[in-house]
Order: sequence, then C-alpha cells, then structure tokens
Amino acid sequence: MKTINFYLGMLLVTSIVVLSSCKKSDDSTTTSPRIINLTISDIYETTAECAFRVSLVDQIQKAGLQYDTDSSLSGATQDVSTTLIGDGNISLSLTGLIGKTTYYYRAYALTVNGDSIFSSVYNFQSAPPPLDVSITKIEASFIAATFQLEITAEMAWTITSSQNWCTVQPASGDGDCEIAVSITENTTGAIRNATVTITGSDRFLTVTIEQKPVPTINDVEHTMVFVEGGTFMMGCASEQSEDCNLDEKPAHEVTISDFYIGKYEVTQEQWQVIMGYNPSSFSGDGLPVENVSWDEVQIFITWLNNLTGKQYRLPTEAEWEYAARGGNGSTDYKYSGSNTADEVAWYWNNIPSKTIGAEGYGSQPVGTKAPNDLGIYDMSGNVVEWCSDWYGAYNADTQTDPTGPETGSARVCRGGGWVSNESGISVLYRGFVTPDLRLNYLGFRLASDSN
Repeated sequence: MKTINFYLGMLLVTSIVVLSSCKKSDDSTTTSPRIINLTISDIYETTAECAFRVSLVDQIQKAGLQYDTDSSLSGATQDVSTTLIGDGNISLSLTGLIGKTTYYYRAYALTVNGDSIFSSVYNFQSAPPPLDVSITKIEASFIAATFQLEITAEMAWTITSSQNWCTVQPASGDGDCEIAVSITENTTGAIRNATVTITGSDRFLTVTIEQKPVPTINDVEHTMVFVEGGTFMMGCASEQSEDCNLDEKPAHEVTISDFYIGKYEVTQEQWQVIMGYNPSSFSGDGLPVENVSWDEVQIFITWLNNLTGKQYRLPTEAEWEYAARGGNGSTDYKYSGSNTADEVAWYWNNIPSKTIGAEGYGSQPVGTKAPNDLGIYDMSGNVVEWCSDWYGAYNADTQTDPTGPETGSARVCRGGGWVSNESGISVLYRGFVTPDLRLNYLGFRLASDSN
C-alpha cells in the first residue's frame, strides 16, 4: 500500500524564459543575466521541488522562487531563496502546500547592482491528499434522506457515525469508493447533529451533519389570492390574434371554478425550509426558487401538505391563464396586468445586467414589479412557472375546469422568464419541458381549491 502520494508520477513543468533586467545596466554592452530551464517536479500533497539556472553568475547575489494561490503573486506570497549561487544551477524546495490546489510561481534573481529579473508566471497543481472526501458538511431538512459522497484514498479506511439516526454504507473499504450517508426523519423538535469519521492508516477526516427539525406552520405559510370562478376565452383571442403562436390556437371557451393561487412565486427560502437545500443558480431568500424539476416540485408539495394539513398543488394551465388575465375582471392585457411589459415583468430587455455572474443577472426578487388586477405578481416574466398539465394541442370544444391530456412526455410551463423576450412573457405563451428537467429560469407557484 502506498503511503506517499506521488502526483501523476513525475510531473514536470518546464519553461525557458529570457528576460532582461527591470532597469538598464550602466554598461549597455553587457549581456543581461537570464533565467532558463525553470522546472517544478516531485509534486506531493504538501511539498514540491524547483530547479532553474541563472546565467552570468558573477552578477547574481540571490535567486529564488515566489509561489502562491493568487495568480498575480502580489501581497503575501510564499518565497524560497538562496544566496549560494555557485555555478548557477539553483535547486529549491517548496513547502507548506495544500493538497489538490493550483499554485502560481515565478523564478527571480537579484543582481549585485540591485536589479531584479523575473521569469514568466506558470502554475502547477499540488497532489491530492491520500485520503479525501467530496463533502465535509451536510445541511439537511427534517426529511429522511440519503447523500452520496465520494472517498478518494490510497489506503484502507473505516467509517463510524456518532449517532444511530445517521448511518453509512459501506462501513469500510480500501481505495476509492462511493459511500451513502443516510439520515432518518427528524421528529425531535430540535436541530440535531452527527459526525461521520473516516479513519485511514495515518490520518482521519470528518463529515458533519446538521439536520433541521420539522418546521412550524408559520415557517411554511404561503400567501394565497382568491380567484373567483368564471368563463373566459382561453388561447388566441381576437385582441391578440396578430401575435399568436400555432399552439395557442384555437381560442376556446373555458369555465373555471373558484380557486386560490399563490400571490408570489415560491421563493428559495420557502423551498429550503421544506427541502433543506437550495438548488437555485441565483441565490437569495427573496428570489424565486429555480432549477427545480416538475418531479421535485411534487415532492415539495407532498411534504408541505403533510405539514400544513392543506391541499396545495400546481395550478392547471387553464387556471394559470385565467388568473394571469385577471380572472372574471379581465381587461385583456397582453401581459399579466399591463400592455407594457416593463411595468409588470422582469425579462431579458430589463434585467439589471446581461453579464453572466454579475449582480442583477438572472431572476429578481419576487413582487418587485406591479401586480395584475387580482394582486398577483410576476405572472409575466421572472421565472417560467410549472403547471400541472401534460402539454398537448388545444381544441375548440367548450370545457369546464380542464386538466389537460391524460398522458404526455412534457409538462406545461407558462409566463416566460428573465431569459424571455416580450412575446415569450404574454399571458398566452405556452412552454413545455420534460418533468425531470431543471432550468435556471424555471420555477413555480402554488394553487389550491380552498384557503
């Protein structure tokens, strides 16, 4: 069994650099010293070896290497040097490395005249530790769950758990392995903690687990808006006929019974209280949850109903469009609450930034645009919203409380999102996504038959 991790055999990073002094020599005819044959080798978890050569050794008083995780090598860089120049062949040892980390480095030489010579900046990665685990902290909701972790090891290991409600399989192994950490439902009424310890021949690792208790009703309350039932023309009605897509036709008469719908899209905070994790690409408690599949939403709703004793669900496509139009008081707006998209919707034209990763790129806090006539926010734009129906073609038949096709391959989603153009956020626009797919612009709002 290997107890020393030798990274990728003998990884050798070699560079040949010809650089002149940072300032001119007084003697313009003198050839400047050079740094050549810069190499990093024998790379381990915490150490590595460096070698390079300096020319014109009679002009050099000191040579060394700067290395750091910061590519600029500015500030508090690590430095190893020597004044023993000899024949110009310099060998130095790098210490204090952190395993599986990228380091940037450059060689330098200080001349007797006080000039500094630097090589270009290169990088290498230190070797991974001989025992490692992919996750060291698990934050879980009250729900019973299993988490998959990856152990990478060059030794035999065993695993123990500090609590009997937290179990691990397998309990031992030799080399790389996938392990399953399973926790039971937390019905204690308090946060509980466990520690999983992975022990090898000469080291150990720990994984901490924190599991939240069953939330209170106040923690999971959702604001719902009453929608009085009525009859409307669903789909491509005359007032929007010029902007209709084929799957929005034909317009057809639909009667909807009374129901309730979420005033806001479900937020990340509300999701995390139930599910114990946040899948969203754009983090913020007031932002709508996204990157959730239709299937995952069903799990969320099941647990929410168990906690509250209520019967939340996704809206049907017909309910969604009826509410987006303003219910039986519809004013036939193109968007939900206005004919001007910017008044009621976050979409591609008006999100604060279009630069990936920049502040303001992506979804926006719920309820920050104007509501529609029923007081419902973000039914146009922000995130696309799952509906309960399978996606299918419309027909001209008069219908009452339709629920869509009995079967299908994709679920309906409505309202458009922050990635959409103006046509994609109209109250008519229909989308469809397979129920197992997650997208960073796809979320949902709740509905129910009663409050």
